[in-house]
Amino acid sequence: MYRQKVKRRSQLLWFLGMVSVAINVGCGTSLDVVRPVVPINIVEDSAPWPDFIELGDIATLADAERAIPASRQGEFLLTVLGDDRFPVEDVEVEWKQLSHQFAFGVSGASDPQVSGDLLRAGVNRGELNLAWNTVADAEGSLDVFASAARRGSHMLHHMGMQMVAGETLLASANTLPSSITDLSPSAFLVAAQRQIRTLASALKGNIALWEAVSQANISAGGQLEEPDMVVLLAQRVIDILHEVDPSVPVAVSFETPMEEKESIDPIALLTRLDAADIAYDRIGLRILENGYNVDGQLQPRRSLVNLSAHLDSFKRFQRPIDILGFAVPGASNASAPDIVGHWGRHWSPELQAVYLRAALTLAFSKPHVVGMTWSGALDADSSVPAGGLFSAPNVPKPSYHALAECISRWTTSGAGEVNSEGQLRFRGYGGVYRLTVRDPLTGRAVVQTVRLRERELRSHTIRLPRELTHRAAGGPQGTAR
Repeated sequence: MYRQKVKRRSQLLWFLGMVSVAINVGCGTSLDVVRPVVPINIVEDSAPWPDFIELGDIATLADAERAIPASRQGEFLLTVLGDDRFPVEDVEVEWKQLSHQFAFGVSGASDPQVSGDLLRAGVNRGELNLAWNTVADAEGSLDVFASAARRGSHMLHHMGMQMVAGETLLASANTLPSSITDLSPSAFLVAAQRQIRTLASALKGNIALWEAVSQANISAGGQLEEPDMVVLLAQRVIDILHEVDPSVPVAVSFETPMEEKESIDPIALLTRLDAADIAYDRIGLRILENGYNVDGQLQPRRSLVNLSAHLDSFKRFQRPIDILGFAVPGASNASAPDIVGHWGRHWSPELQAVYLRAALTLAFSKPHVVGMTWSGALDADSSVPAGGLFSAPNVPKPSYHALAECISRWTTSGAGEVNSEGQLRFRGYGGVYRLTVRDPLTGRAVVQTVRLRERELRSHTIRLPRELTHRAAGGPQGTAR
């Protein structure tokens, strides 16, 4: 039976304590002003890193793992009251995380079985590829939903995944309809604005992030070869997206590494966007490195130390970083089998899994990085050799299991009892939680769904209904039940 405090002095002390909490630590308060609390029921231990990883990268990963709790966890301060608004004690509370604030994404998940496996692993984001030539015919007529249906990605939103509108304006020669490629810059600008407005109007309500002006630093013979044109187009496109779909963030993205393919420096372009007061919301990065693509083009190798510094180089713009694409091979290049992959080893399914875990750990440790999407669910759909998480729809690879284990390790659940003041405090990773307050005698429960944000204190009160409030004899306003 629940026991309630019956002494007026205790009730007064509780009331004064709650007033203090309400004044000083409200819902959404930064954890910087809250006394640190030891995490409860959060499994932090992970498998040791293989000894073939370079010492510098091992040190980087150790720093990342230590930073994750402060970067990704928030704290609940839960208060349970009876129907008379006084606290109850000896109440059992269970908490279970249902979803994550961080975006764990995988693109190309068009097969239903693959999509189901990814959802069960905790993947919460997919991509709807909207490259101009995939949603328009040769004459430029749009058919967005037919394009999505051909790839099976139209169902991911209804399966509970957040959807990125990817490559909405990747204006390279091989992604434009033939009716667009020969337009003058001014005519192209008009056509691009019409394209974006049509896409935004058709997909409003189904998109969680718009990738506008995709891979703006890459020149492939397309229309976006001059920085002035990119800045003007970005301004027009972002204004349209904010007008048509105002609640959804918009990203300007870059492909990295840049090197010989780079025609526009990302830092310089973002500086110009800020100077022009262009209201983009995120910086998107597509990272294909430490391997080679399906055409055999070798990508520069980057240590985890350098990758960490690269992600931090964008912090100056004070916008979230979203890794919209990331992949490394899962097999050696058939045309150049002697090329070493990473850490002195050839690419293999096992090495790919280790690298995925390392890169995701690094990204997850940085509070300014809000998501990471693996490019290609299936090997057949990947832009790098055997770069998928599945070799076939029913054949998951070690990389899939590495992703699932990371998400599981960063998912919070637990149970405990409120204290004598009806309060319980615990830490957890940012996301949506199911809170269950259970009567230990009858098994009856009150269940609520609450969102916890990273690096914030969430104060939440659950008031039990009359039928679950058991009074002690002589208690205020009543007798024992």
